[in-house]
Amino acid sequence: MGNFGYDLRQQSIDFQTSLISNQSNVLIISPNHDQFTKKLKDEKCTVEIAQINTDKKIMQAFDFKNIENRKFQIILLDNTIDYVPNPVKFIKEINSFLAPGGSLICRGYNIFNAINRIRILNGDIQLINSVFKNRNMAFSSLDSILLTLSEAEFSITRLLRVEKEISLTSKLDLNTFTLTEELLKIITADSESKTFYYVFAISNTPTVSLSTRKWASGFSKYLVTAGFKEVLTDYKLSYEKHINYLKQTNREQYALMLSIHGENSSAETKNQQKDDNKKFQKELEADVLEDGKKFLQRSLKEKDEYVESAIKEAKEHLETALTEKDGYLEDALKEKDKFLEDALKEKDNYLGTAIKEEREYLEDALKEKDEYLGNALKEKDEYLENALKEKDEYLGIALKDKDKVISDMRNSFAFRTLSKLDKLLGRKHKKK
Repeated sequence: MGNFGYDLRQQSIDFQTSLISNQSNVLIISPNHDQFTKKLKDEKCTVEIAQINTDKKIMQAFDFKNIENRKFQIILLDNTIDYVPNPVKFIKEINSFLAPGGSLICRGYNIFNAINRIRILNGDIQLINSVFKNRNMAFSSLDSILLTLSEAEFSITRLLRVEKEISLTSKLDLNTFTLTEELLKIITADSESKTFYYVFAISNTPTVSLSTRKWASGFSKYLVTAGFKEVLTDYKLSYEKHINYLKQTNREQYALMLSIHGENSSAETKNQQKDDNKKFQKELEADVLEDGKKFLQRSLKEKDEYVESAIKEAKEHLETALTEKDGYLEDALKEKDKFLEDALKEKDNYLGTAIKEEREYLEDALKEKDEYLGNALKEKDEYLENALKEKDEYLGIALKDKDKVISDMRNSFAFRTLSKLDKLLGRKHKKK
C-alpha cells in the first residue's frame, strides 16, 4: 500500500504542475512546496512560498506577511484546503492575492473510492483514524467540492482525475470475504470508485448559483438500493431452484428406498409399505410445497414492503424537490421581473436625460449659429463701408493728382511755347 499511495500522490503533483503555464507568477501555499518548486522553476516560473504555521494535531492559521499587497497569476494549494477549519473563508481570504484572471490549483482526496468504501462497510476503525482524522469533509467528494466552491463564489475551470484500476481479489489487505459478490460489483460500478484524487483549477467566476447547487445535490443516485433489489431477485430465483432440486432428490431417494425394501418383503407387506410410502411421499411433498410457499410469501411480502418503502421515499423526495424547485423558480422569476423593471426604469431615465441633453445642445447650436451670422453680417458691413471709404479717398486723390498734372502741364515751358505757336499759325484745338 505504501508504493500504491506514493504513486498516486506523485501523479497528482504532475497533474497540478501541468495546469500551470510557463513563466507564470506562482504562490505556493502547501507544506509540500519542495515537490513543486524545482518543477516550476524548470518551466521559468517565478515562485514564492507562503509561510505556514502548523501543529501536530491540526493545521493552524497561515502567515502571509511575506506576500502582503502582492498579486499572483497562480496560487497552488495542493491538498492544503483539506485541512483548513473553514474552506470557504480561506478561499475568500487568499482571493485577495489573486491577480485578475488568475486561478487556484487544488488537490482533493476522494474519500469514497472503492477501497475506502469496503473498509467502511467492514467497520475499519484504522481508516477513521488515518484518513478522516483532521480532514475537512467539505472536500471529501466531487459533490461536496462543487458545493463548497459555489458557497465561496468560485467554480471549476479544469478538472483532472487521478485514477487507479483496483483488483479487489488481489488486495490481501482488504477484507472482501464478508461482502457479497453482488455488493462488490455495485461498489466498483460507481464511476467515481476508481478516483483517488481530484486535481482542479478554480476561478472567482461562479457558473452555478449556490441555491441551484444545493437543490441539485439533494438527488440521490440510488445505486446501492437498485443493486440490492437485483440481489433479492437473484436470491428468490436461487431458492426456487433449490426447492426444485430438493423435490427431485427426494423422489430419487424414495424410489431407491422402495426398490431396496421391496426385494426383502412379502406381497402383503409390500402393499402396505407401498401405501405408507405413497402417504409419506404426499406428506413430504406437501411439507416441501408448504415451506416453499411460506418462503415465497415471506420473500414477496418483504419485497413489497421494500418496494413500497422505496416508492414512498422517492415520492417524498420528488415532492420535496418539486416544492424547492417551485420556490426557486418563483424567486428566479421575481428577481427577473425586478431586474426588468429596474432596467426599464433606467432606460426611461436615460432616454429622458438624452432628449433633454439633445434639446439643450440644439438650442445652444442655434444660438451659436445666430451669433455667428450676426457677427459675419456685421463684419461684412464694416468691410464694405471701409472699402467704399477707401475707394472714395483713392478717387479723390487720383482726381487731385490729375488736376495737378494738367496744371503743371499747362504751366510748363513747352506747353506755353506750343500755345504761342498755335496762335501765330491760327490753330484752334477742339475741346473734347
